[in-house]
Amino acid sequence: MIELAIPLSLKVGGLDYKIECSEETARELRANGCWGEHNGWLQRIRIRKELGSQVQSQVFIHEVIHAISDIYLNGKLNDDDLVEPLSQGLTQVFEELGVRFVLL
Repeated sequence: MIELAIPLSLKVGGLDYKIECSEETARELRANGCWGEHNGWLQRIRIRKELGSQVQSQVFIHEVIHAISDIYLNGKLNDDDLVEPLSQGLTQVFEELGVRFVLL
């Protein structure tokens, strides 16, 4: 398995998204019952760092889909009923290819 580091920032549609995975971020996300979060206004993706590597990868893909939807599709895919199966499917494809995104 090739483990690719989830970067500290990621350009989506010409915008620099900051990726946060601090202890404070984890506490806030846990308090809200979330594994991750996307905020288009703040150009920020947050991921709980204590998650297992497969879940980290899936959450990263999930939140990136939200960012892509905001920028390219006017938010049309921001319903988790659409994003979740798409992110699960992409995670499976990446796993089959031997690629996983992880927090370092």
